[in-house]
Amino acid sequence: MQSAMYSCPEREFLSIPLKDGNSYIVTTDDVEDYKKSYPLVNVEQEIRSMRRWCIDNPRKKKTMRGVKRFINGWLSREQARREERAAVQQAKNRELEAWVNEEK
Repeated sequence: MQSAMYSCPEREFLSIPLKDGNSYIVTTDDVEDYKKSYPLVNVEQEIRSMRRWCIDNPRKKKTMRGVKRFINGWLSREQARREERAAVQQAKNRELEAWVNEEK
């Protein structure tokens, strides 16, 4: 079965396989928009990971109706993880700086 194109194919970044056998096309414009919404995330790599996850979990593939929610949920969780890591690193840096200042 040939995949249906739901976006402009000449600006395709990657396709995500759907439950019905078609594919959702993530465009380069989509990627740029996601980067603005999720600045700490490597959006290109995460979309590749989503595609691989859908291939490896065929029973959990998304529908056309749910694929955008899937993408946004995935990127949102990754953004939150990265924000948490950044906050932890900043706290460690402050502790180290306080310790160094105490030693002086």
